[in-house]
Amino acid sequence: MRECVLVFIDGTICDLTHKHHLKGTLDFKKENEIMMDKPVGDGVKCMNEFYEKYDLVYIGARSENTVGITEI
Repeated sequence: MRECVLVFIDGTICDLTHKHHLKGTLDFKKENEIMMDKPVGDGVKCMNEFYEKYDLVYIGARSENTVGITEI
């Protein structure tokens, strides 16, 4: 069994700065807003490198109905 790396989604690998003005509102977690989240810096590259050595466990506070768009 490989070691695991815990990865927080929002704010760590997904850049949320485009929607800071929505924090605390229902709009913050709407599908169209989540679809606009972009990777932070070299987040994708880093996750690909980690994936070669570790099992990745993604952690987030997104609602269950956003799983499909989060996995894209």
